[in-house]
Amino acid sequence: MTLRTWLSLTLMICALGCRPAEPTRETELEELPLAEQVEQVRRGAMDQIQIETRHVTDEQLAQLAGLTRLKELVLTDTDVSNAGVRHLAGLTSLRRLVLGETSLTDEGIEPLTKLANLESLNLASCEITSAGFERLTRLKKLWALRLGRSRIDDSALACITQLPNLTQLILQNAPLTDAGLVQLEDCNDLTTLYLEGTEVTDEGVGRLKESLPHAHVHWGAGHGHHE
Repeated sequence: MTLRTWLSLTLMICALGCRPAEPTRETELEELPLAEQVEQVRRGAMDQIQIETRHVTDEQLAQLAGLTRLKELVLTDTDVSNAGVRHLAGLTSLRRLVLGETSLTDEGIEPLTKLANLESLNLASCEITSAGFERLTRLKKLWALRLGRSRIDDSALACITQLPNLTQLILQNAPLTDAGLVQLEDCNDLTTLYLEGTEVTDEGVGRLKESLPHAHVHWGAGHGHHE
């Protein structure tokens, strides 16, 4: 299974509230202290760092500076804030970034826009607004974006076509309506879309599907589904 295939399955399964089985390597990886993971990346022994539900501070993220070999970084449910994210701006090889359930806001988006090679970004449960979403459109290689429990509204989707490679979009639990869905009609490469917890209707999704007949769309309270 390729990384992109595994990430696709992860996005789809996690969007439904479940956790997929992860490769043994990652399961073992997340048990290592941050400093040890950083050292292994510096030595070229691995190209990913994974920390979940542990006490990692902004100051500790300074260790990541200069890790140009790092391709994947997962910092879920940690103490990372806008101040710590600035240490990530130099990670020029980063392809996948997860900062879910942190205190990141729009202010912290700016350093992320320096990550020109980023392909997959997960900012679930972060205080991101439409203004922050617009800044993310500078990441032209993004094909997967998750912003569950954010504060983005319909106005954010006006710039969605500026992400030419986007195929997977998760916007759960956000104040989005059918008016916002109209902005997605020109996203011809979009294959997966999750909209649970929004205000979109069956009618709005039906109209979207007319423009994107091959898109896999989930919405409503767990029952809305369009193939």
